[in-house]
Amino acid sequence: GVKENNSLEPEPVKTAAAPLRIYKQFVSLELKGNYFEILNYLKRLEGTRWRFYWDALFYRVSGHPDARVEIRVYSLSIERRSHE
Repeated sequence: GVKENNSLEPEPVKTAAAPLRIYKQFVSLELKGNYFEILNYLKRLEGTRWRFYWDALFYRVSGHPDARVEIRVYSLSIERRSHE
Protein backbone atom coordinates (compact mmCIF):
# COMPACT_ATOMS: atom_id res chain seq x y z
CA GLY A 1 0.00 0.00 0.00
CA VAL A 2 0.92 3.65 -0.28
CA LYS A 3 0.79 6.14 2.56
CA GLU A 4 1.28 9.81 1.68
CA ASN A 5 2.76 12.27 4.15
CA ASN A 6 2.17 15.90 3.20
CA SER A 7 3.54 17.42 6.39
CA LEU A 8 6.76 18.61 4.76
CA GLU A 9 7.14 22.37 4.54
CA PRO A 10 8.00 24.14 1.26
CA GLU A 11 11.64 25.14 1.03
CA PRO A 12 12.94 28.22 -0.84
CA VAL A 13 15.41 27.55 -3.66
CA LYS A 14 18.40 29.86 -3.84
CA THR A 15 18.63 31.47 -7.27
CA ALA A 16 20.70 34.22 -8.85
CA ALA A 17 17.49 35.99 -9.94
CA ALA A 18 16.56 37.83 -6.74
CA PRO A 19 13.04 38.99 -7.75
CA LEU A 20 11.90 35.44 -8.54
CA ARG A 21 11.27 33.10 -5.62
CA ILE A 22 11.07 29.39 -6.35
CA TYR A 23 9.98 26.83 -3.77
CA LYS A 24 10.45 23.10 -3.53
CA GLN A 25 7.10 21.43 -2.78
CA PHE A 26 7.90 18.12 -1.06
CA VAL A 27 5.82 14.96 -0.90
CA SER A 28 6.84 11.94 1.14
CA LEU A 29 5.42 8.50 0.30
CA GLU A 30 5.69 5.27 2.25
CA LEU A 31 5.35 2.05 0.25
CA LYS A 32 5.06 -1.56 1.40
CA GLY A 33 5.50 -4.59 -0.81
CA ASN A 34 8.03 -6.85 -2.44
CA TYR A 35 10.82 -5.58 -4.67
CA PHE A 36 8.93 -6.01 -7.96
CA GLU A 37 5.71 -4.41 -6.65
CA ILE A 38 7.68 -1.38 -5.48
CA LEU A 39 9.71 -1.21 -8.70
CA ASN A 40 6.51 -1.31 -10.81
CA TYR A 41 4.93 1.44 -8.68
CA LEU A 42 8.00 3.68 -9.07
CA LYS A 43 8.00 3.14 -12.85
CA ARG A 44 4.30 4.11 -13.00
CA LEU A 45 5.02 7.16 -10.84
CA GLU A 46 7.76 8.30 -13.21
CA GLY A 47 5.39 7.80 -16.16
CA THR A 48 2.78 10.26 -14.87
CA ARG A 49 2.31 13.77 -16.25
CA TRP A 50 3.36 15.22 -12.89
CA ARG A 51 6.94 16.48 -13.15
CA PHE A 52 9.00 16.00 -10.03
CA TYR A 53 12.55 15.52 -8.81
CA TRP A 54 13.83 12.74 -6.57
CA ASP A 55 15.14 13.84 -3.17
CA ALA A 56 15.62 10.58 -1.25
CA LEU A 57 14.74 6.88 -1.26
CA PHE A 58 15.07 4.63 1.81
CA TYR A 59 14.60 0.88 1.28
CA ARG A 60 14.27 -1.41 4.32
CA VAL A 61 13.54 -5.12 4.18
CA SER A 62 10.85 -5.79 6.77
CA GLY A 63 10.79 -9.57 6.29
CA HIS A 64 11.81 -11.30 3.10
CA PRO A 65 10.47 -10.69 0.46
CA ASP A 66 8.60 -7.63 1.76
CA ALA A 67 10.12 -4.20 2.18
CA ARG A 68 9.17 -0.78 3.39
CA VAL A 69 10.23 2.15 1.24
CA GLU A 70 10.07 5.85 1.97
CA ILE A 71 10.54 8.19 -0.97
CA ARG A 72 10.73 11.95 -1.00
CA VAL A 73 10.08 13.83 -4.20
CA TYR A 74 9.49 17.49 -4.92
CA SER A 75 8.24 19.79 -7.61
CA LEU A 76 9.20 23.42 -8.19
CA SER A 77 6.71 26.25 -7.79
CA ILE A 78 6.62 30.02 -7.52
CA GLU A 79 3.89 29.68 -4.87
CA ARG A 80 4.67 28.91 -1.24
CA ARG A 81 2.03 26.35 -0.34
CA SER A 82 1.97 24.48 2.89
CA HIS A 83 0.39 21.01 3.19
CA GLU A 84 -1.59 21.47 6.39
